[in-house]
Formats: sequence, structure tokens, C-alpha cells
Amino acid sequence: MVWFAQLDASNPSTTPTITSSIYIARQGEIVYASCTGVNVHPVTYPGPSATGPNINGYKISVNAGQLGRFEFVASAARMVGEGDGSFGGGKRWIGEFEGGFVGAKSDGGVALWETMGPDEGS
Repeated sequence: MVWFAQLDASNPSTTPTITSSIYIARQGEIVYASCTGVNVHPVTYPGPSATGPNINGYKISVNAGQLGRFEFVASAARMVGEGDGSFGGGKRWIGEFEGGFVGAKSDGGVALWETMGPDEGS
């Protein structure tokens, strides 16, 4: 599974908008791909911020229409990299990944994700 979530907080007078997309594959075949019906939320507050506190993981919920619902959890084991500003002060984590169709047997594996954000003072 590959997911993308972008927090747009460019207008401080409004609530930030999160844009998400996903594709889910099994045994080399794409099972589902969409830019709608995807919710990606940090497991811990305050949410995705490259300059804020570390994130312990993400919960990814997908409404796949007639296929049903998927739910996944990516849990951080440790942070393995922190940007030096060359790519916007990002951070990289590795950990575990588990989930699948709601109501079916879960599957799991290794997870890797990054957060990127503006450099402080931008």
C-alpha cells in the first residue's frame, strides 16, 4: 500500500485541509486506487508537522465503495532520519504496518514513511 496525505495550512484563518490518495496492491496487482474516500490521521496529536513533535504512526481508513472498507495502522518503531533542510525539514520513520479489509483477516509487514514541511521561519 502506498498513501499520500498533504496538510494544507497555508491560510491561517481557516481549518487546514487534508488531501489524501492511496493505492493498494496484493501479489503485484492493484486492488484499489483512489484520491477520494481516503482518511489519513496521525495516531497522536498534534498531527503531521515536520517541525513538530514526533508522530507515533498513522491510521488509514478507505471507503472503497462496492469493494467495502479498508483500515490500516502504521506504527512507528523509530525515527531513522531527520532532514537537514535540504528537503524541507522532513523526518523518516520505520515501523510495522497492519490492516486490510474490515471484517477480514489482517495482513502486515514493514512500514516506512516520511513527513515533509516548510523549514522553520518559512
